[in-house]
Amino acid sequence: MEQLLERRVGVLLKANPGLAEAADLQKAILACVYGVAAPTRPIVLPVQRARDKLEGGVPLLHNEDVYLDPGFVQDVFGRLVNLLRSRPETADASASVADAAYEHRLHVEHVVAEAFVNHPEHLEAVAMQAGVDVDLLATLAQLSARPILKAYAEQLRPALERGQWSQGYCPICGAWPGLAELRGAELFRHFRCLRCAADWTATRLSCPFCGNDDYDTLGYLQIEGERRFRVDICRRCGGYVKAGNAFDPAPAEILALDDLASVHLDLAAIEREHTRPPEPGFRLELVGGEDELDDDD
Repeated sequence: MEQLLERRVGVLLKANPGLAEAADLQKAILACVYGVAAPTRPIVLPVQRARDKLEGGVPLLHNEDVYLDPGFVQDVFGRLVNLLRSRPETADASASVADAAYEHRLHVEHVVAEAFVNHPEHLEAVAMQAGVDVDLLATLAQLSARPILKAYAEQLRPALERGQWSQGYCPICGAWPGLAELRGAELFRHFRCLRCAADWTATRLSCPFCGNDDYDTLGYLQIEGERRFRVDICRRCGGYVKAGNAFDPAPAEILALDDLASVHLDLAAIEREHTRPPEPGFRLELVGGEDELDDDD
């Protein structure tokens, strides 16, 4: 994986030399997030339950008994905080987060659990109460939750074949797709989740956000000089998703780099007044609620 990551970074910097600093930071973040596999516990999901969920548009993690290892969560969160404290532009805000955790004004396990179930308004409330930067705390919490989400997505991957999924949001965690991969000679469209790295098929002409499949109100933006990525747009809801050619499903680390490599397409879409929904596609709830995610009983 390290060699593949270095090759992709090299390709990225050859095309976009100005992203050198951002690429270095992204590599350091990926090392913090995916450097150690997240411990999980098996989720018992009978075939019929999985089928009913998928065909009912319910992500597989919803209402399941999920375990977040407290030591793992604190380690990943702490490494990310230390990384950002070493950078001048985030040093003060990151130090404030570290102080709030040390003084028990925020509890790391709780904020990562809120990120796991993707309840941004809860994270905002915690940040305001603790007196720390809202966006920074949300970023730290979401990044810390990613390796655990990825581990459960890998565990539940076989269950995805037990039913038909027809929603635009992730069949594992309920997030909207961050990227679309166009694979093979036929350029079959696969959505990818940037939270858990799940992979699900989609029709060539459809909007994941509003379900629009009207050819006349769907389209794409092709940026001059960009050979790999484009932006699929919906003129009905104004949503967009970036799409790029791929031979095989990209691992989570490469997905993060692809998202960075195509950031100019986000800017192009936003300039044309296209947006992405601020709320998740589906709000997860878990057995016991997020306060009990790290319960070892």
